[in-house]
This record gives sequence, C-alpha cells and structure tokens, in this order.
Amino acid sequence: MDALTHRLRVRVSPANYHKLADAARKPKETRSKIIDKALAAYFSYEIEDKRDAGIIARLDVLARHDARHTRDLNLATETFSLFVLYYLTMTPELQDDDKQDLADMGVLKFKLFVNRLGGYMKGGGRTLFRALEDIMVGDEDFFTKEEIERFARAKLAQSKASNMGARNVN
Repeated sequence: MDALTHRLRVRVSPANYHKLADAARKPKETRSKIIDKALAAYFSYEIEDKRDAGIIARLDVLARHDARHTRDLNLATETFSLFVLYYLTMTPELQDDDKQDLADMGVLKFKLFVNRLGGYMKGGGRTLFRALEDIMVGDEDFFTKEEIERFARAKLAQSKASNMGARNVN
C-alpha cells in the first residue's frame, strides 16, 4: 500500500466510528489504513465486478432451478390433463339408483387417496419422478457400436460353426 501522507478531517456516524475503532484494535491495523482500504474499494471497479460476478452466478443457479421447476410443473400438468381426458372418456354413465352408493364409495376412496398422498409426501414426494426414472432410457441402455460389432462377429462365428457341423454330418 502506498504511504499514507495526506491528512483528512472527516465526520462519521457514531455507529461507523465505533466499528472503525473496533477494527483498528487488531494488530497492524490503523484507522487510516482501514479508511484508505475503504476508499480504494469505493473507487475500484474490480470490487463491483466481483460482486456482480457473484450475483450473476447466483442468478444463473436460480434460472436453472426455475427451468427445472417449470419442466416438472409442465410434466405434472400434462399428466393430470391426460388422466382427466382418459377418465372423462372411459367413465360410463351412472344409474340413478347407484349414485348415492357410488358417491359414498368415492368419498371413502378420496380419503384413502389423501392419506396415501400424505404418506408419499412425507417420504419425499417424488413418486412420479421415480416412476419416470424407471421407464426413461439413457445412452447406457443402448448397445454401443463395439457391442454390435461383437454380436455380429459372434453370430458369424456361430453360423460358420453350424455350417462346419452340417458338413461333417454329410
């Protein structure tokens, strides 16, 4: 740090004065050095760049989380809309005699559903996504070119062996 040669007389709030006095009690720290560092930070654009980089990184993380949540919400909405469409298409008309019994049964089934849903949510609530992970395929689920070539060589060797066996029988 440059030599502190210029003298200033400033007025600060009591709260800042007490903070400055507390910080100046540390070894190798003086009020002048602390004020000089504060002024350097105030006039430096690097400080703003570092602060802005941190904010931008956090915004990037938040944007990714938002995209993931939007995807999950769209998936849940589409799943529910397909269920409603299927239900409305496949549900038969009810007879007037059965409506009250079926309504009572529906209330009981709904209560059971709510209780099960509560249990799933206590356990993390990721049932739909665990099911999707079970049925979704990734690159590791497909054969590589090397594996396909190995299968082709094995099939060729097997067909040659069966042809040789057929010749030996004749």
